[in-house]
Amino acid sequence: LLAGVLTLPGLLDRGLQRPAEVLNPGADIVDVATLEELSGLVNFEVPEVTGLPFTPEKQSYTAFGKDMAQITYEGNGQTCTFRKSIGSEDNSGDYNAYSAVEEISVGDAAVTLKGTEDGFTLAIWWDGAFSYSLQLSGGLTVDEWETLIAAVYG
Repeated sequence: LLAGVLTLPGLLDRGLQRPAEVLNPGADIVDVATLEELSGLVNFEVPEVTGLPFTPEKQSYTAFGKDMAQITYEGNGQTCTFRKSIGSEDNSGDYNAYSAVEEISVGDAAVTLKGTEDGFTLAIWWDGAFSYSLQLSGGLTVDEWETLIAAVYG
């Protein structure tokens, strides 16, 4: 039994090919200096997020391959992460369980808000071609989210 326990993992692993992205997950992650460079890398327009509940002092722009763009805003001890990607999947990277979830409409988009009784910190939506997510370090009300998403989504 002991011999099987010691040799089985090696036998199962032998001959398996691992994709390059598993071996080097940062291969397609590129940081750039401007929004224009980010839009150019992903080949779709990435909007600037305006109307944040804090004044951004620093922005960082990241392309995840050709499929997803991310902008991170920081200021006054607060953060906002905005993602836009091709397709309809949740691109937030946040898989936490939230005690409060609400569906709202902004324009023609159905938006899912997630958070706690103190406020919503995550918004996820899809426009038919692109997925979007906005995540804040501090919670907002439904009305505040509607205003913020309308500024991003148009």
